[in-house]
Amino acid sequence: AELYHQAWGLREGAPGAVTSIAQTTDGYLWLATPSGLHRFDGNRFERLVPVEGPPLRRVVKVWAFDDGRLWALHDRGALTVFVDGTRTTFTAADGLPPHNGLELVRDAAGIMWLSNRDGLASLAGGRWHAFDAALDAPPPGAFGHGMLVDRSGAHWVSGREHLAVRRPGESRFVRLATSGGASRLVEAPDGRLWATGSTAETSGPVRVVIASGAAARAESPVVEGRDLLFDSRGALWVIHSRLGVARVHVVDG
Repeated sequence: AELYHQAWGLREGAPGAVTSIAQTTDGYLWLATPSGLHRFDGNRFERLVPVEGPPLRRVVKVWAFDDGRLWALHDRGALTVFVDGTRTTFTAADGLPPHNGLELVRDAAGIMWLSNRDGLASLAGGRWHAFDAALDAPPPGAFGHGMLVDRSGAHWVSGREHLAVRRPGESRFVRLATSGGASRLVEAPDGRLWATGSTAETSGPVRVVIASGAAARAESPVVEGRDLLFDSRGALWVIHSRLGVARVHVVDG
């Protein structure tokens, strides 16, 4: 009741079938839709039509990072990055893995990483390179990895039965034994790691994951859901696969 609600539908120009939303550092919201990439300034929706080259079609997912870059997955697996008015598109010819539950992060050194059910890859020299299995990342999972770079710069990856972390300045992952993996990882304002789903299901129990020593244990589930985010006040918002959206007031500790 304390929140102000406003909705935008087709009559207000909102595109249909939005599958992903990201906000760039200039404040714009970017929406992935089957009809292309759309931008929202708080009042008006605008479909992105590049000055050069064809517009993006069938955009599946978008990501925005603090370096100002916007990334979009589109057209059956192509990945495009927009920066300073230019764009670069990566395909299988550039080493881009197939789209199987793709997730994308930027680590503390500014290196882009992606994950899918075949494993991890990083971007270097304009090409995507498969991650060296000898560096002990978790084995691939059925629905890809949950992946996160936290505020300390630690790179977290969820595998089938492991949670792994690579600290800033380190090349190897340290595996922490856990059960079920996760399809989504987020960091709370207090620094705790939250997870949902598993490598077998995209939706699942939402719980805190506590890493210590060589293991990681999950606390009792709070709610069921398939995607998570924390707002500026520290409340947890959960997209539930059946019941819609839930807001959870998280108690510290």
